[in-house]
Amino acid sequence: ASFPEAVFCSWGDYDRKQLERDCVMHEVAWPFGTRHVNLKKSYADRFGLKRGDSFGAVLRKHELKFQGRPHRGIDDARNILRVLPIIFGDRSGIHETLKRPGKYVLQRRHRGTFVDKMPSSVA
Repeated sequence: ASFPEAVFCSWGDYDRKQLERDCVMHEVAWPFGTRHVNLKKSYADRFGLKRGDSFGAVLRKHELKFQGRPHRGIDDARNILRVLPIIFGDRSGIHETLKRPGKYVLQRRHRGTFVDKMPSSVA
């Protein structure tokens, strides 16, 4: 399946990088559009932190308890969703962040070699 209009969000860059490596290893196309929002960085920017906190630390700071099983994809996603209003305030803040053009370079495999390709929305 392909979701070219989707914005991939994660807490940090690890999940994005891992998914890119998995796509290359299994020779499948990147399923999302060119946008990635690092919510850990968004949180740090919002609160003026030099570096982002772990997700567990953010939950504790805001007196939230993790619901479900940590590192289980759907549970992580649902818990991250609970933190979005803390990061962005109202929904318009989320909407504006997700509308910004992509700012990172995707690394794709082309005929057995790695090729850096700037997303067309950035070029």
